[in-house]
Amino acid sequence: MELLVKFVLSASSASISELVTFPIDTTKTRLQIQQISSNASSPSILRTARAIANEGGISSFYKGSVAAAIRHVPYTGTRVLLYEYLRTNKLVNGNLSTVSTSMIAGFISGAAGQFVANPADLIKVRMQIDGQKKTKRYRSSIHALQTILKKEGVRGLWRGCGPSVTRAALVNLGELATYDQAKQFFIEFRQNGHVAKNKSEREHGDDLLTHILSSTCSGFVSALISTPADVLKTRLMNQDLGAILYTGMCDCLVKSVKKDGVLSLWRGFLPIWARLAPWQLVFWVSYENLRKSAGIAG
Repeated sequence: MELLVKFVLSASSASISELVTFPIDTTKTRLQIQQISSNASSPSILRTARAIANEGGISSFYKGSVAAAIRHVPYTGTRVLLYEYLRTNKLVNGNLSTVSTSMIAGFISGAAGQFVANPADLIKVRMQIDGQKKTKRYRSSIHALQTILKKEGVRGLWRGCGPSVTRAALVNLGELATYDQAKQFFIEFRQNGHVAKNKSEREHGDDLLTHILSSTCSGFVSALISTPADVLKTRLMNQDLGAILYTGMCDCLVKSVKKDGVLSLWRGFLPIWARLAPWQLVFWVSYENLRKSAGIAG
């Protein structure tokens, strides 16, 4: 029963975070795609956001938000539960340090969660980019699903799965492991280096300030290590059978670097960080408080 409650709480917290920060994600996605077809100077975040707003106001920023919220039910539910299981059981009773355990557990749980949720992520990306096209490919998330299945088959729902799974693994390695370690550090630091020996002492430093500080650290590390995979994922997912630009993840990597340079792999880093920081803040603060209200240990 506790596992089910954790699944629901984590999925709910993630969906809330996704909707709150979705406009930043849409801006980031458009920014990354523009590098494919434009030889002009790199567009700025503000110009990209202004262009999206001119398409149809605030609603333009939320195209694909339904698919994005749905994605987090299997994605975040799976990754959080699997992470806690692997961390608690020391990667199934292995003899590893706490940091190593957190990093490996984060990597595995992120990859597993994204593989399950890839179809919803694909629909989200397609709809975000569809907003800038004169001829729209999809009317809604359901129509996008039906169209992709009809034209590309079931395998089409896992297009871009390689870089998306890699990105998710890196994000979770950075997010879960960093948040976990930062949280422990700030709790002990705020207790003047005293290691908590019981529940009462742990809860003394386990408050909103600690969650904010830990989320900030987590967001920066996640964005730094995952942006290259995010760029490749976005470009591959935007392809359909009628316009294949890349044959796979390695081909996309080589062509992107050859055309735009190595730094193009970090295209969109600022909006990714600008989104991950508040996303993780909303998620972890929501999750921690809901977990405590439900009487479940962290």
